[in-house]
Amino acid sequence: MTTGDVGRSKWELDTPVLLADLDVVEANIERLARYCRAAGVAWRPHTKGQKVPALAHKELAAGAIGITCAKLGEAEVMAAAGVRDILVANQVVGPAKAARLANLLRHADVIVTVDSLENAEELSTAASRKGQTLRVLVEVNVGMNRAGVQPGEPAVRLSGKVAALPGLRYVGLMGWEGHCAGIADAVEKRRAIETAVGALVETAERCRQAGLAVEIVSCGGTSTFQGDRAHPRRDRDPGGRRHLRRCPLSEPGGRSSSRAHRPQHGDQPAHADPGDRRRGSQGDECRRGASAAEGSGRGHGGHPLR
Repeated sequence: MTTGDVGRSKWELDTPVLLADLDVVEANIERLARYCRAAGVAWRPHTKGQKVPALAHKELAAGAIGITCAKLGEAEVMAAAGVRDILVANQVVGPAKAARLANLLRHADVIVTVDSLENAEELSTAASRKGQTLRVLVEVNVGMNRAGVQPGEPAVRLSGKVAALPGLRYVGLMGWEGHCAGIADAVEKRRAIETAVGALVETAERCRQAGLAVEIVSCGGTSTFQGDRAHPRRDRDPGGRRHLRRCPLSEPGGRSSSRAHRPQHGDQPAHADPGDRRRGSQGDECRRGASAAEGSGRGHGGHPLR
């Protein structure tokens, strides 16, 4: 689509083309911002579902503390568009990508996740060579079984090793309870979310007891954010920030704010969850914690966003 298409009927546009109802987008953004303020969590919306810097800036203007990206390339695009606080909710693996990430730190304050000491050491070397400091979250496997170190002692042990590496600044933990998204029974789903988030919160507390500074506990997505908010053990420590990752482009149970010449997604809005993770390559990412409203996973039941 080009500027020459502005003013034309949608039926005249070449396909594929994505059109957005800005009234719905802006209403969704405002509703999520209010929700997160009321819940006492920080909002870091995931952008992999829309990949539009202009929409990311609307979210930031509404109160988002930053954004979440699925991979390094997306973070580079957002940084070039003036976004400064970016979470890459995945592992950035390999010397070439580690060098790109270190270079990106000259333009944006990036957070990345690790789940192995080898990857952390690789990032440490790359950042140190450039004289940069990279913020790092340790990813915890809270049941998705796709990535992350196990909760409890394994996560505490890796966190301590990451915190000691030059060029890195350990800032906390990230988890994604995406395995709860497809549970149909509301009670069972809430219980599964509480179990997953409980493991993350408990691990954060154990890290603090070990003397580690846990500033961020990140998790959540469209399909789980209401259960996350209601978690009885939610992290309220004033020294830590809880992030929620969610994308407001589509509604949990209602109509989508993005429209295109393509099949509609129904109650499956744009993703804000950790994304399609590819280990060993530049993975896609997203999580909750210091970016509580950061994720935008599949549609969640309950009241639809306008």
